[in-house]
Amino acid sequence: MIRRVAGGVVILALAAICAIVEVFYLPLRAGPVLLPVSVLAAVAGNVAFTRAMYEVAGSVWPAMLPGVVWLAVIGRSAIARPEGDLLITDGGASTAAAVVNLGFL
Repeated sequence: MIRRVAGGVVILALAAICAIVEVFYLPLRAGPVLLPVSVLAAVAGNVAFTRAMYEVAGSVWPAMLPGVVWLAVIGRSAIARPEGDLLITDGGASTAAAVVNLGFL
């Protein structure tokens, strides 16, 4: 039981860290070309973390938690802070990543 809980906490922490890294790679460009690194990482990460959580927990309901963590991080990153900081600006890569990952929920 403790092993399952600890494994789940580790997977959720890794999912949150992965989502934070994806947010910072959204504006990645090679010259004028926008590179879809965040979209690819979001798809691969959510598939991997969902599968890992299912293996650890043995149930479908906990397997959805990495997607919920991802949405929480992405959603919070799109809201401006009182200081005016905004991590996700309106752009095609952020919209594509959100649409692709909503399919996993």
